[in-house]
Amino acid sequence: MIDNDIPYAELAVVGAVLHTDGRALAKIAVAGRDFRDKRHGDLFDLMRRRHERGEPVDHITMLTLVPAADVQYVDQAFEAGWGHAAVAVHGEAVATDALRRRLSNVGLRLQSVGSDLDQGQMRELAYGLVDDAMGATVSKVAYLADIVEETVQYMTEQQQFVPTPWPKLNQMIGGLRPGALYVFGARPGVGKTVVAQNLAQTLAQHGGVSFSSLEMGRYELHQRFIAANSEITLYRMKNGRVTDSDVQTIRSNVSRVSPHVAIDDRSSVGLAEIRQHARQVQHDGGLAGIVVDYLQLMEGTPGTSRQEVVAAFSRGLKILARDLHVPVIALSQLNRNSEATLSGQPKLSDLRESGAIEQDADLVVLLHREKDPQTQKLDEFSITFDVAKNRHGETGIVRLDWDGTHSRITDPTAHPMQGAAA
Repeated sequence: MIDNDIPYAELAVVGAVLHTDGRALAKIAVAGRDFRDKRHGDLFDLMRRRHERGEPVDHITMLTLVPAADVQYVDQAFEAGWGHAAVAVHGEAVATDALRRRLSNVGLRLQSVGSDLDQGQMRELAYGLVDDAMGATVSKVAYLADIVEETVQYMTEQQQFVPTPWPKLNQMIGGLRPGALYVFGARPGVGKTVVAQNLAQTLAQHGGVSFSSLEMGRYELHQRFIAANSEITLYRMKNGRVTDSDVQTIRSNVSRVSPHVAIDDRSSVGLAEIRQHARQVQHDGGLAGIVVDYLQLMEGTPGTSRQEVVAAFSRGLKILARDLHVPVIALSQLNRNSEATLSGQPKLSDLRESGAIEQDADLVVLLHREKDPQTQKLDEFSITFDVAKNRHGETGIVRLDWDGTHSRITDPTAHPMQGAAA
């Protein structure tokens, strides 16, 4: 619909509400602020408020409520509303035009940005303004009776959740579901990054994966993917012990080493940068998931406490999962006191710097590897997944096989090809 038609579309929307005594409001997702013509917006908001209170909003009633100068305008709106069956189309035109105007205003505001902002601050401001503009749309009223088919489709889609590489964990959590936030917490050196890498590779079989590695560089992380998909050990790669045969193996197995995982190894990023990277992956060919390693390293606003920063990141990642409709895997450090108990088994309260992580996450898995009482070395053959919170199912302990030399975790009960990270 061209711009010249927008005033008529606005008039038609207002008229449709008059003709249907407010029932048309359930079919459109606009508010008074979305109308170009202030008269249209003011009358629309007045009718919406009356309808919400159960008061009539028919033609005759509204004529008695508006100023005398607007009586003719209400008559015009009523005449334009005879085609109220098309109100959804007209409402979409009004909403689209409103979004276009808001985004245009974003551009004007960005042109006036002060020179005192650095690159990161300007980027954060730009994404915030765009998100505010996009989020200003109004949700259409949805009654349960009207969304039966959508609910049936949603339940059917649940069978398409991406399974993790570990069948025993899948039995407990069902797999990775779109829109959910998964937090894996552990002390340093226990295996958080290996978990994230194995999950990223599994998600990459279904589309692109945005992997924000705040702690580890892309080459070091890439070595872990190579080790997980070959018999070349991390030790050999890290210490320059690779042979010509190893190099040939790496080059010939490129397609197996997660070609759809996009690594962002900037050491200082915030939510805006993670969102930007994920959207770029989505634009390049579809997004299957997001991985963040790890929460406590994300960059916040100077002067803000770490508890507030981590809480904001936790909530932001949950919103990002829902907005992009993909699972988000976030790693988290645990407090040092998680090692103080006799068993050394961590608890939910050990999530470092914020109880908001537990609140926002759909699933929290605490990782643990036993220590040898004599040498204090971590178990080199097994790792425990403690599903401490599961919003969609049961909690409990899952024990898996640990292979640190090849950066992979396997399920001993699985078929060899199922349990591997490949």
